[in-house]
Amino acid sequence: MDNTFKRYIHFPPQQLSFAKLFIYIFIVYLFGVLIRLILFYQAGQIGPLWDGSDPIAIWTPDAGRYGFYAKEILAGVELPFRDDYLLGHLIAFVSGFFHLSLDWTMVLLPIFIAPLIAIPMVMIGTSIRQPVLGLLSALVAVSGTFFYMRTHIGYMDTDGVNLFLMMMGIAWIIKGFEHKSLFYTFLGALALLLFGWWYHSAPIINLLIVLTALVYLFLYHRKNKTMLGGFILLVLAIAPAAVLTKLVVIVLFYSFFSVLNRYEKVDHRFYWILLSIGFVAALFLVHPDQYIHRAVTYLTPANEKIFSGKGITYHYLNDLKFVSEVGGVDLWKAYAPLFISVIYVLVATGGYFIMLTAYPLMLLTLPLMILGYMSTWAGLRFAMYATPVLAFGFVYLLFLFKNILLKRYERSCYVRRLPYYGTTLVLLLMIYNIFAFNTSAAMGLQFYSWDKALLKSFSKNLSKKDTIVTWWDYGWPLWYYTGYNNTLTDNGYHGGPDSHLVAQILLSDDPYFTANAARYLSYYRPPSNSAGAGFTLPKLAKDHNLTKLFKSFHQQKKISLPGEEGNVYIILHQNMLSYIGILMKYAYWDFRGGKYKAMPIYKATPVTRPFSHNYSLLEGYSYILDSSDGMVVDANGNKTPVNTLMIAQNNTRKESFSFHKNSNMNLLDAKGLLLWMNKKAYNAFYIQAMLLDVYDHKLFEKVGETGRMKIFRVKRANE
Repeated sequence: MDNTFKRYIHFPPQQLSFAKLFIYIFIVYLFGVLIRLILFYQAGQIGPLWDGSDPIAIWTPDAGRYGFYAKEILAGVELPFRDDYLLGHLIAFVSGFFHLSLDWTMVLLPIFIAPLIAIPMVMIGTSIRQPVLGLLSALVAVSGTFFYMRTHIGYMDTDGVNLFLMMMGIAWIIKGFEHKSLFYTFLGALALLLFGWWYHSAPIINLLIVLTALVYLFLYHRKNKTMLGGFILLVLAIAPAAVLTKLVVIVLFYSFFSVLNRYEKVDHRFYWILLSIGFVAALFLVHPDQYIHRAVTYLTPANEKIFSGKGITYHYLNDLKFVSEVGGVDLWKAYAPLFISVIYVLVATGGYFIMLTAYPLMLLTLPLMILGYMSTWAGLRFAMYATPVLAFGFVYLLFLFKNILLKRYERSCYVRRLPYYGTTLVLLLMIYNIFAFNTSAAMGLQFYSWDKALLKSFSKNLSKKDTIVTWWDYGWPLWYYTGYNNTLTDNGYHGGPDSHLVAQILLSDDPYFTANAARYLSYYRPPSNSAGAGFTLPKLAKDHNLTKLFKSFHQQKKISLPGEEGNVYIILHQNMLSYIGILMKYAYWDFRGGKYKAMPIYKATPVTRPFSHNYSLLEGYSYILDSSDGMVVDANGNKTPVNTLMIAQNNTRKESFSFHKNSNMNLLDAKGLLLWMNKKAYNAFYIQAMLLDVYDHKLFEKVGETGRMKIFRVKRANE
């Protein structure tokens, strides 16, 4: 590398005392906590987010799952110490140790976990002898848009700990490689081991980190036996084996290599031989699916899956295709104007790759950048991983520009402060994004205080034998608030083939089908689960032709289920309106043919001018009703006759107007939306029961409601 060029991109080394290192970490950590307390302050001004002195705890569906596990643990249930349950154990421990209610713990814990990434980021800065760069980069990272979106108050998920453990592993590996220290690399191996224990999707990420370490060693230190011994520890840390087994093996190999490195006769070739033997053994003992399964699932989700029974093959939609965080939002999107976000990502990425030239050790952070860019295909949850690397890249560019400008403006204090000014501007951008995001976060909860009160009252009469039928978005939150994991579908397991029947239950225009199908599916839920079957319908398919079974639910009487135990409840929520199109895809999917059947007509537009007796037009963004002639006019000027206009208020019928009796189209003004539907969509159980409070009292009993939710009990055959 040309020395002149190297002087520009490689900065004079800086030293940092342990006391200053602690101060730097504390500054970043405190900043990360404070910016997350902004939303806590804003939430304090919103009444429905508080239940007396307790906050509403479930801000995201995942929080419901881990909160439920914590409740079980505190109640004395022994849940295993492995990935899916570890966060539940952590919540329960913090709640008990600090004598905090679970609600307070669930709301506050994320904001104290997330800023822990200050530790590895400042460590990385000191390892490349640029501690100030590490400090400023850490400030940007803890406030980074995508990382913040998954670590704000109430966002009780594994993400904050995921990034911390990953970065601690990378930071220790960088430190170990920089100092050629087996001990530091040993600590990096332990961090990767913990990450693999903590997170079910860690294997592919750990593999990526280890492969990147191998590339670095091959390029720069392939003859250093200490570093090669440390690399073997990293390989052992990600091996597909039990955590305790790997821990013992890593400690033994660390002790062995510590002794072996004292003998000069043993050189790097011995370690390469060990690696070669291990590689050959892995070819026979390790299946690639153990590492790539989760990545393939996210990157190439199948449109549909299949199961069979009685010689019939059934096709069902893949739930993952409809999970919002898996697609639709990526690294290039943010709350700031789009061009600013894109410029930041591009500039920071460019700075990062220049930084790799100056500081090759930063290559070990490349997996984080790869994961971030994967969000373009795999969805929002991966975007946050690039946050710290982009921060390093952007702040590095600021120091690079300062270095260049100082050649001409050596005495300028403004040039010397350029990294601080630039970092401040980026922090303002991130804080702008935080304020913009907070509004949607605070108003996007599924259950508010009055909903919680209803669920608390409802759960008093609930038992393990009861079943809740609702869409899977409400599964985990209901677990937490009711104390029972008795939903047919949930947010992680989703519903698989069962989702299709659940959607038909919610959208059927035949109340007997809704009641009979809900009871039948719930009746076979416990046997299916106890038999080890993942879903109910594949088990039923072994004994029934599902097409004929579904048709039998349409009989105009209640089906008889001998020995029926427990109650069946249907929970409807107003937010289902926002994705009723997805429910229709499930409800009108042909299991046998693997294609969509003819769907009912359903369109929705926000109401821009509400109905008034003194004004003939009911206006929406996409179409307008002229009540003087009962015609709907769309954006292209096309007119369609309307049969009935129904005005709903407080989830019940307020008034109605009839126009063209022969028309198949109906309008419904409800929840600030103007819904345009044919009769099949208009008569759907969800539309009628939730928005108009119309349901068959012989089949259903309403046991509770709020302005956002209704709970119905499905009556049995003898009632």
